[in-house]
Amino acid sequence: NFNGSAWTTSPGTLNTSRFFAAINMGTQTAGVAIAGRIPPGSKSTAYEQYDGNTWTTSPNSLSTGRQQYGGAGTQTSMFIAGGETPSVVSTTEENTGSSWSSGTALPQVATDMFASGNLTAAIVSGFRQSPLSVTTSLTYDGTAWGSAPSMANTYYGGGSGGTQTAAIAAGGATPAPGQTTATEEFNAETTSLNI
Repeated sequence: NFNGSAWTTSPGTLNTSRFFAAINMGTQTAGVAIAGRIPPGSKSTAYEQYDGNTWTTSPNSLSTGRQQYGGAGTQTSMFIAGGETPSVVSTTEENTGSSWSSGTALPQVATDMFASGNLTAAIVSGFRQSPLSVTTSLTYDGTAWGSAPSMANTYYGGGSGGTQTAAIAAGGATPAPGQTTATEEFNAETTSLNI
């Protein structure tokens, strides 16, 4: 947990050990852990909620286990899209606080996206399509996908946050292969690069 000046170890630990699971959604007292990879290679459908101290496994798991997807939102307004199941998919699942249901699929299969916002106002960028990433950005309103300005650089799988109209994407992998320290900001009209 972060209190504004320092990190402390939470007394709570995840109930399902995994990686490539979304934990960048929600808040410190209302967080989520969704799906992910369980070594050596199976995909989890587990959905856990965090209250600031304890992780609780929800009986409402995802319909399809996956990893390396794009996702954004809060415990009461979130979605995940794309990812590996193990094949790369375009499917979307949504949650408004109780169970998961199918949403509108991405217009292309993709994995390792940056995502910011919530279920009804999100932006998803930096799609990795085997074998290369693309700078594509899309908006999502919970019903339909729309176009948005492209990213300035070709990279994917880094950290992201913010809203649909004020998003940030930082770090990640490049097609080289390699890694980048680049940071981009999105303000609903253009993307800008901060190196």
